[in-house]
Amino acid sequence: MPENNNIENIFKERFENYSVKPNQSVWSAINRNLFYIRFFKFNPLRFNFWYGLAIVITGTILLINPIKTEFVSNNTTGKNDLNNLQKNSTSNTDQLINQGLNEQKISSIESNNPNQTEKESESFKNDAINHSDQTIVVNSNINNDQVNNNTEIKKVLNPVPDFKIDDYSVCQPASITFVNTSQNCESYLWDFGNGIKSSLENPSVNYKTAGNYMVTLKCLCENNSTTVKKSITILPLPEAKFTIKNPNMIFSGEKTEFLFIGSNSNENQWFFGDGNMTKGVNPTNTYDEEGKYKVTLISSLSECTDTFATDIIVRDTKYKISVPTAFTPDLNGPGNGYWKTESRPNSIFYTVLNYETRDFKLRIYDKFGNLMFMSNDPDYGWNGWYNNKPANTNVYIWECEVKFIDGETFYKKGNVTLLHSEY
Repeated sequence: MPENNNIENIFKERFENYSVKPNQSVWSAINRNLFYIRFFKFNPLRFNFWYGLAIVITGTILLINPIKTEFVSNNTTGKNDLNNLQKNSTSNTDQLINQGLNEQKISSIESNNPNQTEKESESFKNDAINHSDQTIVVNSNINNDQVNNNTEIKKVLNPVPDFKIDDYSVCQPASITFVNTSQNCESYLWDFGNGIKSSLENPSVNYKTAGNYMVTLKCLCENNSTTVKKSITILPLPEAKFTIKNPNMIFSGEKTEFLFIGSNSNENQWFFGDGNMTKGVNPTNTYDEEGKYKVTLISSLSECTDTFATDIIVRDTKYKISVPTAFTPDLNGPGNGYWKTESRPNSIFYTVLNYETRDFKLRIYDKFGNLMFMSNDPDYGWNGWYNNKPANTNVYIWECEVKFIDGETFYKKGNVTLLHSEY
């Protein structure tokens, strides 16, 4: 039925063959009924009552239930129900109007009573209004079902706290990162058992002291909270450390003794740097050749280890005396003969010993057997002077007798050439 045609003209066309025509009150009742029908009619191309109702329902559901997927499903179902109701309402209303008009025509022709026609029109109006009210009540029930469905979904979303770490038993000091695997949580409260707390999602904590710690994670979601607790163990760390007996007197072919001075260890592994290794507290090792070696100690306690390393110098044979084959005395004046403090050691004849001595004797003779110099201190040598003047350029005979601190004795002799600088 076109909306731009006047309702009276339509009815006049239908009643033009009848002698009795409806009065003005009938037109008013019919116009009111048609207003309600048009008001509740769904038109997808125009904003109408049903679009407004859908906006209100959508806003209510978004406020009550933040789960968008559930809202879209419920809203789609509700919208389909509304379309079906609206179609049925429109169809039923059209039938009521046509039926009412036909009955009014027949009644008016037969009785020729305008008052009766007025009453029937009023009854027709009330039926149309009641039909519209029924549609609104059904829509209200759909909204309540949607709200109830959203409430049930919220009850399922309880907080489930949980976390994990790489290892629950680690050596001190330990830096541990906690990986949060909780579900349905809005915020977190951590207690790491060592006095430190945090509200981060994935915190990291340093444990410096050995011991057992109870880690607590509290998961919060709105007014609900749940707690999970897990224990971690920080294991004590051993100390690896050693020293060497007589570190400045390590010789090839001689045993070198190593002394453990660490702590908190139940196993020690030694690597001597020459390919040899052993286990123990105070081991020994014999180096076949002189040189520089790196000695490493690894101390263990349960799963934890500590490492200590140092370099050592291995000298040639233990009982060894080194002397120069020639020297040039200082002609400007005799030095004091202590070669370790002399700025020109080439001006002094001295001996170098590999091992600490208990007794020392150095004697120097000329080719005729005359004693030119003597010393009982290995740090004191001949400055090349004799009777307060430089000795003659010549070859001299020296002999050295040593008794080391371990009781071993050593004797050696040889020749040395004295040269003057002018030659």
